[in-house]
Amino acid sequence: MLAFIERFSHAFMGMLYEMAPFLVIGVVAAGLVHESLGRFQRLRHFAQKRTILSLSFFNLSGLILPICSCGTVPMAVSMRGQGVPYGNLFSFIFSAPATSIAAIILSIALLGAEFTLYYIIGAIVCSYIIGFTFFALEPKATIQDNLYIPTTINAASSEGHSDGSFIVRSIKWATTVYGSRIAFDLILGLLLVALLVSSFSLTNLSGWLDDLPFLVACLIMILLAIPMYICSLPGIMLGSTMILSGVKPELVWVFLMAGPVTNLGDLNVLRKSMGNKPTALYVGLVVTTTIAWAYLIHIQIDWMDVWGHVRQYFAQQPALLVGSEQSDYWSQNSVLPSWPWLYWGSTILVVMLVLNGAYLTLKEFFTNPCLHCTHFQSDMALNPVVCQHPCWKKNTFRRWKQFQKKRKSRVVRFDPTKN
Repeated sequence: MLAFIERFSHAFMGMLYEMAPFLVIGVVAAGLVHESLGRFQRLRHFAQKRTILSLSFFNLSGLILPICSCGTVPMAVSMRGQGVPYGNLFSFIFSAPATSIAAIILSIALLGAEFTLYYIIGAIVCSYIIGFTFFALEPKATIQDNLYIPTTINAASSEGHSDGSFIVRSIKWATTVYGSRIAFDLILGLLLVALLVSSFSLTNLSGWLDDLPFLVACLIMILLAIPMYICSLPGIMLGSTMILSGVKPELVWVFLMAGPVTNLGDLNVLRKSMGNKPTALYVGLVVTTTIAWAYLIHIQIDWMDVWGHVRQYFAQQPALLVGSEQSDYWSQNSVLPSWPWLYWGSTILVVMLVLNGAYLTLKEFFTNPCLHCTHFQSDMALNPVVCQHPCWKKNTFRRWKQFQKKRKSRVVRFDPTKN
């Protein structure tokens, strides 16, 4: 039991430590995007278009944004409140982690140029498929319904007359309103991820997958990737470790694409902010497109060539990626500088955001649980939720009020002053 607790705490703190700087960057970037789309009409009009040009802009934005899924998801939720269609948002979430410059360079070094070429092209092609599918299925009315129309007060503040400068308003909204709720939901997902990761070992993974059909093996890799939180850079290094152990490149590609874009923490945020149906459709498209492209890799790439390249690169010290030094190695190859104060400072900021989010959530729950849904939607500039039936929060709140009412009635009946 103590060993499991140690593995769980190590997994959770390790993921939180590696995730924190990117989450802070993503939250601040979300605030800048929120203010930019609300202030600059031309930029917002371009982002709201459902064209191949706007889709290409979102697909290739990973080249200039050093963020992973923990940063792209907050930005996507913020942009949704400004009327950006699902096609642009989900293609951005899918492609941005894979098309970053750091991920491309590291993939060439560890996995070779041939695999990297299929890796990048596959991410872009699948991203276009996801975007055009949402363009075809999402009615234009839903985009207008989620468009935030500024009131007179908001319009005045957007001009900077009452709430300070552009940067101050962006950071204030990102940290006090937006980041607290996003961080709280993401931490809940990370707790579940740490529980699963600490209970599972990848040591015999290649032996399990060798005798399985291609489709079944791909589905198993996706099932392994969905619970995990792993950024694209550590994912590439973990993928090279899998190839060293005998896992086929096409299965590694499935893991690399499904891991950063479908982890439980981000899916929990997407489900609460964009709805169950769009999130389920997104996951389904990720599964189908990644398996289809993996089959192309299966018939085009000789996995022994990739294995030979990885083996040659780590011939002197292959245990770096699987031993106790893997955390140090990952931080040394991160897109961000390996400054301890940067990671620890970001971790402290994330913890503060989580505590603030937990306080706001509990406060709203004990006041009225429906306020949590309504305030969340209004803060994200979305339509208020209309419940068809009371949820478990409402039922729990109702029972709590009934308990308090009975308790007060008992106190009133027992009044010693009347005796």
